[in-house]
This record gives sequence, structure tokens and C-alpha cells, in this order.
Amino acid sequence: MREAPVHERRGLFVSVSVGVLVGVGVGATGLLPQRPNCHIKGTSRGAPPLCSSKDRPCLRRLMPMLNSRSLVLALTVTVLAGCAGGGDAAPPTSPPVITPAPLPPGIISVSSSGLPAGASAELLIVGPLPGSSFSRTAAAGTNWGDVPAGRYTVTVRPVRTPLGMWVGSPATFEVTVPSAAPVQVAATYRPAPSALAVTISGLPANAAAVVSATPPGGSATAMTQNTTLVATPRTDQPSELERWTLTAGNVTAEGARFTPSRTTLDTAVSFGDTARVELRYTVATGAIAVAVTGLPGGLAGNVKVLGPGGDSTTRTLTATTTLTGLEPGRYRVISAPVVQQGITYRPAADTLVVD
Repeated sequence: MREAPVHERRGLFVSVSVGVLVGVGVGATGLLPQRPNCHIKGTSRGAPPLCSSKDRPCLRRLMPMLNSRSLVLALTVTVLAGCAGGGDAAPPTSPPVITPAPLPPGIISVSSSGLPAGASAELLIVGPLPGSSFSRTAAAGTNWGDVPAGRYTVTVRPVRTPLGMWVGSPATFEVTVPSAAPVQVAATYRPAPSALAVTISGLPANAAAVVSATPPGGSATAMTQNTTLVATPRTDQPSELERWTLTAGNVTAEGARFTPSRTTLDTAVSFGDTARVELRYTVATGAIAVAVTGLPGGLAGNVKVLGPGGDSTTRTLTATTTLTGLEPGRYRVISAPVVQQGITYRPAADTLVVD
């Protein structure tokens, strides 16, 4: 039978050693003769030999010793151990990425003050700034233990009560929530001031109204045109609505008297609300301008103005005149002829009707 080449035998050793490396590797090492120049590298089946030509004499000396299967296996393990240094180095590995542990959440406790009995505060808490991943509404007595640490914006929402609107003072503020620690969020409420808006109409453009308004707990303020007055904010805890008073007087302009649609007002206004009042002026008295022309100098005319009241409102004119303070109604202007030095001067019309 033909003897197998050295590299084929070496391949046999390697293929068998894969299955029995652990079982026989230690006890058979001492069977091999020591030779400094023998460096045999193991291969897989079918691969070219890895030992150089100078190592082949070493193999020939070893071959007579391979008389049993156990010796073949032991030698194979030893050869593999001696030749293992010829393989490629393992590729470098990247260091593991270390993710820091998340911070423990903070604790928020909500409280409020300044609201009437029975009213409940309402707050909106948004953050952590500059983001808004956390957004919740809360009432007094709320406690949260899952709030991410950071800065938050707190908005104190208005609350409607039987007496009106209560608002935050301040309406917004910031709070910092520490990690794994509590923080108190306190909302302070105050009653919102009421207001009075007065609209004035019916007067000539150059006429000023005669109006005065008195706010709750304040002094009278004159108003000559459209105006909105706001009460002074309260710092106490009121028990009733706010009261406003208003007075309006007559106005004389362009020879006529104008009267307001109301002369007094006393009204209760809820906190935070605005009372709206419209004052409309109308003509209470009128005026008639009578022009007497066409007469010689020094000659008086003869004109009578008869009013709706009969003789009690009759006026006699001798020259150009403007009658003012006349009550509304129908007036008749009657002109009579006048004579001077035998010459009679007659009016263009005997009677004119003015409403």
C-alpha cells in the first residue's frame, strides 16, 4: 500500500483532533521527542501544509511512533498546541457604550390661597423647559411623584365664583423641580377688578358731556366722552359685588339744551366683569335765528315769534335775533309791514312755520 504524503497525514491528525482535543491533549504531550527546529502548524482537511520544508525531517522522526489511535490523537493535540501561534490575530473590538442611568423624578405638591370658600384652584404645569413633554392641570391638594427634574412654567387659570372672577397673582411663574426631592407649587388668587364702560352720543362735535362716575371705594371721575373706568384691585377677601354709581347732566350747545337718556345710575358689577352704559343726549330746547333785513338804518322791524305755549311763549323782535332755550314744538314767525316817511316796507312772507 502506498504511504500517504506527510501533509495528508498531518491533515488526518487535525481532523481527528477537533473532536477529542479536550479528552487526550494533556496526557500525551510527553510522548513527543523534543527538537528545537520542529514547528508544525495545524491545518484543516484539504488545506496545504503550513509547516515549512525545514520541519519535514522532524515529522519523519515522529511518524514511527504513531502506532496506535490513542497515540495519533495525543500527537495531534500536541502538534496543534505547538503550531497554534501561526494564526491571524483577532480583530479589535469597540468599547461598550455606557448609557447613564436616568435621574429619579421629582415630587410636586400644589396648594392655593385667596379663593372664596368652595372654590377650587386650577393650575397648568408645563415643562421641563425649554420643551413641553410634561403638561398637566392640577388643583389644590394635588401631589405628583413622577415629574421629570427641570424647570417648569406654572399658569394660574382664572376661577369663576358666585362673586365673579378670581385670577392668579401672579398669573404665571416658574418653578424648578429637583430630582428625587419634593417642591411646593403655591398659587395666590385675587379678585379681578370690575369696570364701567360709558358710551356717549347725541351731542354736537364740539360739545362735552357732563357725566361723573364713582368706582367702588373710590372718588367721582368726570367723563366728557366715551370712557372705560377700572376699579382699584382688591387685596382683601370681599363678601359682596362691587357697586358703581353714575350721574349725567344737561348740556347746552349751539343754542340748544341737550338732556341725557338717564341722569343717575347705581349698579352692582361682578368681579372681573364690565358694566356697559349708553348715554344718549337729545335736544331738550331749540333755537330760532330770525334775520330782519331790507329796512333803512334806524327803522325797527315788526316781527313776532309765537310758540307752542300760546301767548306765554310769544316774543317780539325788531332786529336780527337768535332765540334760544325754546321748548321743542311748532313755532310761527309773523312779520308785519312798517312805514317810514310815507314809505311802507312789507315782508316777503307774512308767516313762517318752524318746527
